[in-house]
Amino acid sequence: MKTLEKLASIIRKNTEWKEDIHPDDHLVNDLGIDSLDVLLIVGDLEDEFHITIDTDEIKEMKYVKDVVAKLEELMVTRHVN
Repeated sequence: MKTLEKLASIIRKNTEWKEDIHPDDHLVNDLGIDSLDVLLIVGDLEDEFHITIDTDEIKEMKYVKDVVAKLEELMVTRHVN
């Protein structure tokens, strides 16, 4: 499963959003993700991808594509280290 598909599945699991999720969707404005949702989603992402996402990095992610890019960056870093 691709990173976007895994992320979309985790977002749907932790929110009321049940429709398609696209890279250009804004996490708050389009998907309605709130701060509690963020905590749940980040926890599931860290478990799913075996990574740690820094709190400052979370604040910088505004769009689905930002999260996908960060996940892929962290997975590459994990494999290099």
